[in-house]
Amino acid sequence: MIYKSIPNFNKLSIKKCLRHLNSPAPLTHEGWGCFLPQLIHNEFMKRNTLQDLFRDHYEEIQYTLHPRKTEMENIDKMINCGDPAYGGAMYGCPDCGTLKFVPFRCHSRFCPTCGAMYSQKRAQAMSFKLINCQHRHCVFTISKELRHYFLEDRDLLNCLFEATSSVINRMFYKINKSQNFTPGYILVLHTFGRPLEWNPHIHCLISEGGVGDTGFWRKVKFFSYPYMRHAFQTALLNLMEDRITDPNKKALFKKEKALSYKMNRDLSSRQAK
Repeated sequence: MIYKSIPNFNKLSIKKCLRHLNSPAPLTHEGWGCFLPQLIHNEFMKRNTLQDLFRDHYEEIQYTLHPRKTEMENIDKMINCGDPAYGGAMYGCPDCGTLKFVPFRCHSRFCPTCGAMYSQKRAQAMSFKLINCQHRHCVFTISKELRHYFLEDRDLLNCLFEATSSVINRMFYKINKSQNFTPGYILVLHTFGRPLEWNPHIHCLISEGGVGDTGFWRKVKFFSYPYMRHAFQTALLNLMEDRITDPNKKALFKKEKALSYKMNRDLSSRQAK
């Protein structure tokens, strides 16, 4: 071990920021030397597979794929996550003198370590908001011909949330228009599919029931999927047409909008047969 007993501690642990581990001067507390920076750096900087992969292909990603600024920022955070050169905390036991160094983490959702913790905390927080009833999982997707619009203009991704929300609220409103039934639902955006291709779509968790103006809960087991599919298509295409302002792009979108309706009608006719 490379520690010494630490005198004059009035707490069970200490916390020191290590901002310059490559500095020749070790961290000291009232004159005692605690560690060798290079040894700590080698001991704690054990990168995972994803970090090694992005380090090896960093220049290729930056200059060939041309990712957005926010994407490069998260890649940099993930690559340097757990690197003691970016700081950490030193904890010491006043009884036995044992030291424990914990490097700072990046707190990026892109990081496999920090992202997993974020997902767990997010799922736990959302579980407290869920209504205690049966829920149904629905996925709202778009055709391949429309995906490039969302890639070129990320603001259009909001249309997916707005269209999905309007369809769900309308479906429950039609159950009993005088009661204004309102369900509980959670919408989550995924911008990629299983093969990791660009494929924005919405995952939705909908309660099998809702509350009306009277305050009583009404259970709903039947969901009209043909209605949801057609209503989502109409709502999304109308929202996208309103949001696209470029004249040339808007003219192209109107053609693809008409083609999308035609493909949907052909699909419905084949399913009816």
